[in-house]
Amino acid sequence: MDPISQNSVLAVEFPRSTANVRIDDKGRIKLSAEYLHYFEALPEQDVFVTSLDRSVAEIFPIAKWRLMEDFFEEHESNPEIFLASKNAVRLGAMSKVDSQGRVNIHADLRRALNLDGQELHAEPYRRSRIQLVPKAAFDATEELLANASPAALNESMRKAGLPK
Repeated sequence: MDPISQNSVLAVEFPRSTANVRIDDKGRIKLSAEYLHYFEALPEQDVFVTSLDRSVAEIFPIAKWRLMEDFFEEHESNPEIFLASKNAVRLGAMSKVDSQGRVNIHADLRRALNLDGQELHAEPYRRSRIQLVPKAAFDATEELLANASPAALNESMRKAGLPK
């Protein structure tokens, strides 16, 4: 369990499901009830919506985004991490998760990633953020999963110390 603890009382687990989303005519997506419940339980409903690599949009709870800012400061001498931080700042914007689970996706981010008018998949990533994966990237991963050897997957996980 990797809860976000923003004070000494509250601990909320990050959602685990994937959901289809689309950007509406006002530039917002609507998160599933599971994600809405998660954000409602946090002391801050603020999020930072951005892209680190210009391929996938990401929604960071603000507490997790603050950790990313610390990470960028600690690794500013690494050229790739510096570029990722610049992507994040130039494409990102603060937003709030409203009472219906809607989150605004900044126009510059939508334009840079060509997000308008396409099916997106909201999925949890490393128990810290929500990735908005375009359909083509989602389908490519689905193909890899469909063609993967169950025996090889299970053996790799067992060798890596899969919990029993």
